[in-house]
Amino acid sequence: MLELAKRCTQKKKPLEFFMLWGVWKKTRANAAEAEALEIISEMLAQVKRVHAPGCRLTIILADSHAELNLMDKASIYAYDAYMGSFERFAQAKASPRPGSATSSRKTLLPRAA
Repeated sequence: MLELAKRCTQKKKPLEFFMLWGVWKKTRANAAEAEALEIISEMLAQVKRVHAPGCRLTIILADSHAELNLMDKASIYAYDAYMGSFERFAQAKASPRPGSATSSRKTLLPRAA
């Protein structure tokens, strides 16, 4: 990972981060998501302070591991409502800030500075 970061800084390109956001037994984003997004937002801001090109974060909202975790089908299907809720929640939290996130159905990416 350090080598990848060095290459990005030498080429003056954004650092790239990727994470999975897994399914669990809820249908709406709540305070836990708010706190996680605040931590992620602060991380992105800290990178931007020391690396002008900033970074790009891709979040994949994943439900594929739910069956492996023995979740019932109703909970898995309810995750679709959660994904929509999380997407709207993330957009609302991130949109007003510089370097904030935009979203497609499955991916959150910071806007180019």
